Order: sequence, then C-alpha cells, then structure tokens
Amino acid sequence: MKNFEQDLKNLDLPYTMDIGNGSNTLLITFAGISGALGLYPFEFFKITNGFDIDKIFIRDLEQSWYHQGLKGITTSIEETADYLKELIEKHNYTKVVCLGNSMGGYAALVIGNLIKADTILAFAPQTFLDTLNRETYKDNRWAEEIAHLPYKIKKKYLDLEILFHKNRSKSAIHIYYSLDERIDAIHAKKFEHIENVKLHAYKDGGHQLVQLLRKKGDLYKILRTHLTKFSKDRIVSVFQDLESGTSLEESLLLNGVKDKKYLEYKSKYNNSYEVQASILFNFFNSLKETFYFTNVDDKITNKQIYNLESIVAWYKNEKTKKQMFGTYFYYGSNKYLLHIEVGTRNLHIGLVKYISKDNLYTIVQMEEDDYDSILHKYNNNLEIKLQQRNWGSGWCSIDCAEFIDLSIRDKFLTLNDFFTSDLYNSNISKLIQNLKQDEQMEKLINKYIFTPGPVKMYDETLKIGAMQTPYFRNDAFSKVTLECEENLLKIANAPDGSRVLFLTASGTAGMEATVQNLLNSEDKALVVNGGGFGQRFVDICKIHNIRHVDFKVKDTNLSDASMFDTFKDATSLVINAHETSIGLLYDLKSVGKFAKENNMLFIVDAISMFITDEIDMSRDGIDALIISSHKGLALPPGLSMVILSPKAIKKVNPVHQLYFDFNAYLNDGERGQTPFTPAITIILQLQARLKQIINNGIEFELNKAKEIAAYFRESIETLPLKAYSFHMPNAMTTLTPTDGKSASTIVKDLDEKYNIIVAPNGGALQDKIFRVAHMGAMTKEYTDILIDALFNYYGRKR
Repeated sequence: MKNFEQDLKNLDLPYTMDIGNGSNTLLITFAGISGALGLYPFEFFKITNGFDIDKIFIRDLEQSWYHQGLKGITTSIEETADYLKELIEKHNYTKVVCLGNSMGGYAALVIGNLIKADTILAFAPQTFLDTLNRETYKDNRWAEEIAHLPYKIKKKYLDLEILFHKNRSKSAIHIYYSLDERIDAIHAKKFEHIENVKLHAYKDGGHQLVQLLRKKGDLYKILRTHLTKFSKDRIVSVFQDLESGTSLEESLLLNGVKDKKYLEYKSKYNNSYEVQASILFNFFNSLKETFYFTNVDDKITNKQIYNLESIVAWYKNEKTKKQMFGTYFYYGSNKYLLHIEVGTRNLHIGLVKYISKDNLYTIVQMEEDDYDSILHKYNNNLEIKLQQRNWGSGWCSIDCAEFIDLSIRDKFLTLNDFFTSDLYNSNISKLIQNLKQDEQMEKLINKYIFTPGPVKMYDETLKIGAMQTPYFRNDAFSKVTLECEENLLKIANAPDGSRVLFLTASGTAGMEATVQNLLNSEDKALVVNGGGFGQRFVDICKIHNIRHVDFKVKDTNLSDASMFDTFKDATSLVINAHETSIGLLYDLKSVGKFAKENNMLFIVDAISMFITDEIDMSRDGIDALIISSHKGLALPPGLSMVILSPKAIKKVNPVHQLYFDFNAYLNDGERGQTPFTPAITIILQLQARLKQIINNGIEFELNKAKEIAAYFRESIETLPLKAYSFHMPNAMTTLTPTDGKSASTIVKDLDEKYNIIVAPNGGALQDKIFRVAHMGAMTKEYTDILIDALFNYYGRKR
C-alpha cells in the first residue's frame, strides 16, 4: 500500500498497482491528459480509504487517448485491455469497476467495454474524437494532441456510439457531467439512448466537475455506492442529505440505498444524530462484551460514563463546552485504567490515573512522573503515539481522529467492527499488547507475597535494585564485599578465622558446592533427610559419589541426638536447619553437640532460617553454614553465601572444578573479590540490609519474626486449618486443611480471588499442606491482609 501511494506521485510511471490483497473487487482508474483524475491521484485514492478493494492506476504518457498503449508494456488500447483481462482472471475478481476523468473517462468507457467491466464511471468523458463530430459540435479542445493520434484508429474508437451499438455492453455505465460545460454535455448526451447508461447532470462544476463532487462529498458517495456493499454509513448519509435539503430520491440514488431499506431505518430513527449515536453506543457496548480487559464503568465515581442520551447530544453538538464521556477498563495496573473516550469531535484511547477505595475507582490528576512513565513505557512500537493531554484530569491518549461524522465508511467500519479495523490492527492492538505484558508483569509483581523465598523486600533494597549496576574490579567494590563478610561473620557468631564465600548462584548451588569442596571419597556423610531439601543433600552426595547414610526422620526435631549413635563412624553430618518442605526446625544445639563429640565436620543449610531463627556457629560447632539472599535477608535470589570455619577451610579439597572451586574464592576473597563476576547489585543490597540488621540488633530481627509468626498462628486458630509440624520455625507456618479442602485449591484461590501468594507443596503433600512465610519486610498489618482473606474465604467473621 505504501509503495502504491508513493508511486502515484511519480509522473513517469505508466501505471501502479495495489492488487493481490484478497479483495474480490478491482478498481481500474485512467488518468486524464494531465496525468491526474481531476484531483491529484493520491488525493483521489485517499477517498477510498476503508474500502475493501484492489486498485490499478494508469496514465497515458503519450497523451494519445490510450491508443499507443502502456509505455513499455502494450502498443494499443486493445492490447491494454487484453493485459488487464489477464490480471483480472489471474486474481479471480468478481467485480471490476473502470473509472476515469476526461481522457481517462474515454479510456474507462472503451476499455471497460472491451474487458466487460461490471461498472463504468466516466467523469466529463469524450465520447467522440473524429473530425466530423468535433467540427459539427465545435469541439476545439486539445486540437494539437488529437492531431497527433495514431493514423489508423478504428472508427468505433473515434465515435464510441458505434462501439457500444456494435459491442453491446452489460456494464452499468454512469456518466457524470456539468451543464455549464456545453461540450461535455454534448459528449454525454450522445450516450443517452445507449443501453445500461445513466447520465448524471450537475448544474455547475465545468470540466473540473470531479473537484466540485469531491467538495460536496458526492464523489465519496459515488465511489462508496459502486465499490462497497451496503452498510449503515449510507443511511447516515441519506439522513444528512435530507437535513441539508437534498431530495429523498436523489439521495437514495447517490448513496445506493433502496426505498425499502431506508423505510426500515426511518421507522427506528428520527434523524442522522440518532443513527450515528446508535453506532457509537453499540461500539462502547461491544467493547464491554468482548474486550480483553475488565470493564469497571459501574465502579467509576467521578466521571461521565457513556449513555445513549449523551451520545445523541454529542452528535448534535448543542453544547458549547467540550463533552467528554466514555468507558473504563482495568488491565491489572495498580495506578492506571485504560480509557476510551470521545471529546469535542475526536475519539481518544489512552490511560488515566486512579485511586481505589472500597472497590471503587476515582480518576485523579496525573503528575509529570506519570506522563513520563507512560510515554516511555508504551510508546516505542506505536505508529500513532500516546501524547500528554492536560484537559480533564490529565491523561495520556492516542488521538484516533474525528468520529463525529459516521457517513464516512472507514469511520463507521472502525466502530462497527473495531477489532478488525486498520486503526486497531496497526496501532491499538500494539498498545493492548503492551498493556497485556504489563498486566502479566503486574500479576507477577503486584501480589501480596507470603512465600518462603522470594519474600517481601524492604523499600531501601528495592531502590538499590533500581540503580545502575557499577563496575566491580576496584577498591570501592572490594570494600563493600569485605564489609559484608565482616557483618555476616558477626551475625552468625562464626569462629575466629572464618571466611565467607560469595557465590553467584541459588541456595541449592551453595549446597552442592559445599559438598563438592568439603567432602571426598574418604568421607562418609550422615545426611539428615526429613523432606524435600534433606533429599536434595542425599541426591547431591549420590551424584558426586560421596559415601553417605540417608538418615530419614519424621515428627522429630532431633533434640535427642542419640538416634545417631549407630553412625558415629561418619566423618561429617549434613543437615537442613529448617526442612522447608514441611516447616520442621531441627535442634541444632543437640545435633551440633553430637557432631562435635564425634569429630564430624558439621555442614548446615541455614537458608530458610537465617535472620528469623537463632543460629550460632561457635556455640553449635557449625563448620560450614550455607545461606542465601532471598529468604530472611530479604534480597532478590541469585546470591549464595557459604561461611567456612577454620576447620572447614583446612578441609577444602584441592582444585578439581572451575566455577565452584572454593580455593579460588578463598584467595580472591582476601582482597574482597570473587573469581568470576559476582551478583553486584545483590551484594550492594546485602551491604545495606546487613547494616540494618547490625543497627537493629539480631535479637530484634529474631523477635520480629517470632511475634509475627505467633500473631498469625493465634489469629487463625478458629479456622479449619491446623499446623502440620509441631516444631515450626519463626520463619514459616505450615498448614493443613481440616475440612477436606485441597491445599493446592486454597493456594490457587488465594491467588485468583485475593491476589495473595502462599507457597504450595509438591508430590504426595500437594493437596495436604501449604506454607506461609514470615520472613523479610513483614509486619502485622501486612499479615492482616492474609488473615482477613482467609476469614473471608471461609465465610467467617474475624
């Protein structure tokens, strides 16, 4: 289409085409002697926007009334007709319309006849070129050009009466001419007795009649009538014509509307305003019924929602002030609604800002930050850009142009079938896709989160995460890492000489790296397996060929470590301090004492209890403590830390791997660096979070988690839920339904109905338990959101 529009401006091209688009209708247009159609070609074809047609535009560069053919393609008017026939057959067109002005009108008549076009539209055409007729009727126009016509032109092409009498046409032929151009009227009337010809006489307009018809709007109506099927926009035109003084008979003919069809609409509507209002009203209604997003019109408190009465008034344009009304959709954003509105004369589609209270939406003024955010976020791939609008409450919208006149077919079609319209497909669909992506992100991010990793983060942590990641191979970043190491050792009460290794990886990677680096074929590991994460240690040992005992435990926190007595020959004891899959906290004092008494290397995964439950490396004899960023530390996932005691450092295996070689981490760590690129931003967040913990005191953090856990558990005592474990940590509560409900269903319902995420379980426990975390930036007020939701879910009053 773009190439077609560009080629129209190239006066050296004999033709340009926009075909093969799947349309059944072909419009063939023939330019006049100046290479135009009474209008510039691009202006003419602009009128056909919204018409489902293919198009061919032909110029006669020789000014020979097309008798020398198309330059470089054909050599005569008959060859041109044959060439066009081939194109028509190739593309299986079921309707062909030939149109031309002046010399092009002549060509439309001749070639339309030869190719048996369905319709011929000729504006101020010549119907004879022979000397006799020209002298008889004193037609002296274009004498020089006609004198240079090819010598041997068949008589039937010099006097078209002969052609049409000999070669009778079934084409519907319409000839438009002006009575104030004497010669044009003579040419037209030569055809008044020919079959299937209808003459359309206008009082004025002269030989440039097309320009007058364009100005009056009649050219558009003529083209629409002959190139498109009936649609409601034609009825709008008829009502408008009657309101402007045009006779009913003339309007029905011009708009291609039958009497019966007009009477059908006349029985429903009194004027053009009501017809147009019904179209716009149905447009808004269809959006509510079929749009991807949720309509919230009934929840808007302070803006006018569309209704039929207001739409009729808008089309009448009786009010001097701007009339603005429309419809609103929630797309998942906690700040903006999608708004579709008409105001003054135009349709706008964009975003408004809202605040929500009691499930109602109040539209509020946008700030500069809102404008900047929306325009930056959504405009990249839009052809028609969102722009800042300062009227109303201020918003960002796409100006979809005027929709005040629905007699224009493409405007009508846009409203009548919005989701197949060019406006939607070329632009609005892209905006909707952007909003869908935002909705998906909102669904991920804007949740009340009660999972044991990731957890609710602190505002300071989030702000650091939004900053530019700095370079790290320098003293400044080394100081950050060394400070983090110092504070971690202090919080864990690690033995003197202990070190911290920073691994850019998840907690499981920390578990595996610790086993790989601290154990070997000479070892025998006693692995406590109380659930999914204990099993993970077992699997790691199997994969790396570490001799091990899979010590399964159930319903015990290991406060009596004598159950290990059978395995005193083990060289290491490996345990998850908190078996997170079921919410079981082990007694590390008891287990650590056993490990120390039997000279075992004590390896502890403290990932899901660090900062929420008490841990003391020195007191409990822990040699390797594995922690991760996204639990009690309340940072994003991606950073695993392993604290090694001096005993563990001595036990590190010689180099036998690359990425997780502890030797390299120990060496580089001495100067505050890592062998490979670290999780730079998470380490910066870690630095801030550790300072917060040190300043508050670790006891404060432990007590906060303990109080929130107790508050939650006490608050839900009357609900049909019970604790799954009798040895739960502060970090998390594991619940099992007592009313027969599936735990996985509860997890799903909390997400979909309350926007709350709690942790499901897998495997055999999928329908038996779900987990609620109390880690991170948790407060009683935040916890109330979940408590209230649970009471509402069970239909109980709190």
